[in-house]
Amino acid sequence: MDLPDHDQPIPPEFAELVGQRFAVLAEPMRIRLLDALRHREEASVGQLAGALGAGHANASKHLNVLYAERMVARRKEGTSVLYSISDPSVFRLCEEVCGGIQRSLRELEALVEPAADGAFRPPAIEQDRAATPSRLNPALTGGER
Repeated sequence: MDLPDHDQPIPPEFAELVGQRFAVLAEPMRIRLLDALRHREEASVGQLAGALGAGHANASKHLNVLYAERMVARRKEGTSVLYSISDPSVFRLCEEVCGGIQRSLRELEALVEPAADGAFRPPAIEQDRAATPSRLNPALTGGER
């Protein structure tokens, strides 16, 4: 399947694949496993579980999901299965999301930052008279317009 042209709507089949990828990455343990693998060439389930303070079965379950989505590769070495990153594009996506979260947190911190005297002062908000609650919702003023 070819990538959709940016000027065209995403075909439903492609949107389904994108949604499936986001669903796989929606689980925090999978993000943590990918991050742990980012710093290693490869690692066993036991090594990853130990590094994350997770149970062996839990780490294995999530690695299997990542493997099924081709985000990680695995190879057998003796009695161990070693995992590695097979699709580094997941890191670009995670970096974009992390960057957006960091920007949002900075904005929120600026909103609730106390004044020099320790008193909280909400930021000044410019109000458009045409968009005041009373003009948007007549029920707020007790009457209809």
